[in-house]
Amino acid sequence: MLYDCRQHLYAAGHVYINYSASFFDDFLAGFFFFFLSVISVFFTARFLGAAFFDVIKLVNAINRDAPTWNLLGFVDDTAEVQGKTFMGYPVLGGRELIPKLNKEGVHFVNNVHGPRNKKIVADMLLANDCRIATLIHPNIDMDYVTVGMGSILPDGCIVGSGTKIGNFVTLRLRVLLSHDVKVEDYVFVGPGAIIGGETTLKEGAFI
Repeated sequence: MLYDCRQHLYAAGHVYINYSASFFDDFLAGFFFFFLSVISVFFTARFLGAAFFDVIKLVNAINRDAPTWNLLGFVDDTAEVQGKTFMGYPVLGGRELIPKLNKEGVHFVNNVHGPRNKKIVADMLLANDCRIATLIHPNIDMDYVTVGMGSILPDGCIVGSGTKIGNFVTLRLRVLLSHDVKVEDYVFVGPGAIIGGETTLKEGAFI
């Protein structure tokens, strides 16, 4: 499922970046492995998970603009954190809850760190026919931009005209994607990064 939108950007030639596992990626992935976010439309109202802490601020910003999501809590496989709270919201349990939550109409946000583990979690959610939410800060101009399901675009990001963002892409604060950029699935772009026009970020790239 794709969301049709639009927007503007920066510039610099064709760059093809392939993802390869790194110590940094493994560290992040291990630290927050299977921290999922689960959300649901405001009227049914549910939300779970966050490895990227500002995802909670992002949901709040979306709701201030137009009430849409209600944060239910987090799903995490780590037994030590289950039953505790994270930024005021409960860790409800592990992945065994996903089928039950899915039957209740909950939407999921795959908020796992690291492209490789994000894909593992995405495959699990899709295999269970889970509803996948896409979170885009309301201040981002998305005209003439295409965004795939499960992507996260927080405050301060700029996305240029003709840019195509794939599925389960994570941008951090103040990322700038110039015009006609192609961002393939499972890409992670860190805070403040500037990606020039007509650049391609290959699947699983970690910027």
